[in-house]
Amino acid sequence: GTDTTWSSIIDLNNNLVSGALKTDGTLWVWGKNQYGVLGQNQAYGPSTKGKSSPVSIGSGTDWSSASMAYSHCGALKTDGTAWIWGENSNGRLGLNESQPASKSSPVQLPGTWVKIDINSASTGFGWKSTTALWSWGYHGRGTLGQNDTQSKSSPVQIPGSWPSASGKFSSHFRAAAAVKTDGTLWIWGWNNNGQLGLNET
Repeated sequence: GTDTTWSSIIDLNNNLVSGALKTDGTLWVWGKNQYGVLGQNQAYGPSTKGKSSPVSIGSGTDWSSASMAYSHCGALKTDGTAWIWGENSNGRLGLNESQPASKSSPVQLPGTWVKIDINSASTGFGWKSTTALWSWGYHGRGTLGQNDTQSKSSPVQIPGSWPSASGKFSSHFRAAAAVKTDGTLWIWGWNNNGQLGLNET
């Protein structure tokens, strides 16, 4: 882009890939390109090189936010559409596809969204309104909050009213927490180290 002013950093915690938004609405990524996670239409393979300098995701200038994990990414545009790319095992892209084939370019996630939160524990969370929380992907530890342990390849709603600013999702412990609109705190997922704070393991 022509604008060299950065507006926000997306992620610097997963050690493999990072990204940032510029004030002109362009989205930039860099790092390791496994599973096509850099969105450059170049699938990961033995000869695929990562990027040590930022590269833009397409030529769009209407990106509003993004969330990144080591293997897959998601981003919102100003029109409320959500786009997702990278590895697809366990349905982590939410595209209702049973095959784990990766997507090396952004693919639209059906629906209109106000926030997307991609988690490096193979899961995704998103809000279709300011209070409607949905989850998808790997569910082996109950991370998706669906009262089962079946992975979901399409978004499924978590019952209740959850403000979009309330969720926190752990990539290492596969635990999640969120505050409902009534101010109550709810937590779910893996509890092997007592990380759920319930006085039990």
